Amino acid sequence: MGVANYWTNLTSITGFTATANYASGTPTADCSYGGWIRVGSNVSYQAHGTLAHEILHGIGVGTHSTYTGDIRENNTRGIWRGKRATRFLQFWDNSDGARLTGDQTHFWATGVQQSLSYTINGANEDNHSDASYYGNSLLAQAVVEDGLAPVDGNLQGLAYTLDSDGKTFFIRNSDENYGLKSDYLVDNNGTLQLRTLSGDEARQAGNNAQWQLTFDPAKQTYRIKNKQTGRYIYYASDNTNNGFRAATSTTNEIDLRLQLSFVDVTIGKGSTTRILDGYHIMRATSTPSPQAFCAKSATATGSTAFSNTFAATAQRWVFIDVDDLNDIDDIISAGERYDLDELIANIRNLAGKPHAESQYRQHNARKHPERHRGCRTDSRRCHHRCAQSRRQKGPDDLPANHHSHRRPLRPHIPHQECRHGRHPGIAGHRAHTELLLRRVLPEGLRRLPDRQRRTCRTLCVQAPGLPAPRLVGRYVCRLHRRHHHLPHHLAGLPRHVV
Repeated sequence: MGVANYWTNLTSITGFTATANYASGTPTADCSYGGWIRVGSNVSYQAHGTLAHEILHGIGVGTHSTYTGDIRENNTRGIWRGKRATRFLQFWDNSDGARLTGDQTHFWATGVQQSLSYTINGANEDNHSDASYYGNSLLAQAVVEDGLAPVDGNLQGLAYTLDSDGKTFFIRNSDENYGLKSDYLVDNNGTLQLRTLSGDEARQAGNNAQWQLTFDPAKQTYRIKNKQTGRYIYYASDNTNNGFRAATSTTNEIDLRLQLSFVDVTIGKGSTTRILDGYHIMRATSTPSPQAFCAKSATATGSTAFSNTFAATAQRWVFIDVDDLNDIDDIISAGERYDLDELIANIRNLAGKPHAESQYRQHNARKHPERHRGCRTDSRRCHHRCAQSRRQKGPDDLPANHHSHRRPLRPHIPHQECRHGRHPGIAGHRAHTELLLRRVLPEGLRRLPDRQRRTCRTLCVQAPGLPAPRLVGRYVCRLHRRHHHLPHHLAGLPRHVV
């Protein structure tokens, strides 16, 4: 059939066989994973476009677990994050805004400019044109290169993913813990290691940090060779340190798969941000999770099972062209300056907030008996914060040996500032509360609701981004003999301010 010709010539999918069957009870058409297609009696669906759509289900669209996961915007639906499908769609549609999206069952294109349907979701979207059928077949190849499994237990999609002809690269790991900003992959006598180098040091031949790639069109694989030593990266063993090594022999497993990751590698901050592609370097086998080259520590590398997820940062690698190295390092340096400026701004902002630090000390009565004479405790553990053990002595108007069992006493509020509001000149406790906020607190602070009874009202204030204040200030109105509590933001302010 015609659809088979499109797929045979335009995809590299192997091991997949589609079988079309007539089923009068089928309203339109359907297909299960593996390629069993049923077409009903509706003539509108007995067309090439219908079969092209159903074959997408046959290779896993809406029918296999690799259709979901981190590669989808919302795990099971939304934008398909795979870069091969995205870039193909934007190229074929001649539109930078074209994206592949969908639900749990179907794909469709969004943001397209051409009046073409590449997924042909229904007879009404089949315009019977070669452009649509070509686009459908190439889109199928692209999603397989992104990681969709067309045959169960068989990872396919080997492809030319990195423009490497005649170029020399530096290789870094995408994880900042393993040196994205400063470390380079080097060949240390056959052992692949990460080494911290400056840009000038990386360019020196003796550090063995430069790599060249060659692509084999027949196998759709890459060979990665160190420019200085002439050794090739090859697979050695599963799930171990040094699971990938370097050697000059071409009899080793040096033909490797280079898969473009759907995860962006971002460097820099602010206006100097730059997005780089990350790549998985792994065995060119068709197993579901072939062994992938990864970082094991700040210096060591090894092998691990391929994982097409956000969390697999240690097995994604960045290839930096030697001509771009200076620009990349400048962007990284600008990003670090941006982080520093942001940190300083946060410190200055915090320093401008009213606060007081309270330090409580608990002493073992057996170790410090002289500090706790007269304390009414069982002498095993004194939890009192008594005047003798405080760093700052009590206020002058309180006894020097005053013992507070709960909170240290602070200077009393002058009569005219009593929060009960029954003194001359004070129009109610709430009016005075608002006055206190205006007088003491700068803009940007928010007031939490008051609590406690009217006779013992508590006023809490909190700065944005700071934890809720603890009530540590205790004030005594000498006229009413009632207590007033303030948070530690205000407890340490001078008497005339409060």
